[in-house]
Amino acid sequence: MPSKHTRTKQKAIKILQKALAKDSNIESAIGTMRKKGITPADVVFALSDVLNIPLAEADQILLNSQAFREVREETLQMREALINAFEEDADYAFDTPDGKRMIHIDLEEDEEKQKTT
Repeated sequence: MPSKHTRTKQKAIKILQKALAKDSNIESAIGTMRKKGITPADVVFALSDVLNIPLAEADQILLNSQAFREVREETLQMREALINAFEEDADYAFDTPDGKRMIHIDLEEDEEKQKTT
């Protein structure tokens, strides 16, 4: 039996495909998904899958959509808080020449610490 996440992702994909078949307008399709209770994460997964685009591009489409405009700032603030928390726990972090922030956390080392404490 598929996991709950897999089932909700599949539901989101079906809703998006059906909405795009009626009207090829992405904004309208995202609005339909929102009205049907699809989470922002599942909208991103569905957009990526159906449109065959990278998750980062699908995420930008969602963040810039009218349907999810009221959660944009909250989402960006939450992401910033997560990045800050990751950086605090990171073994090291650095900026790449193309402006991306890279954070390295050695999970195996953390598991070893937990086993010895």
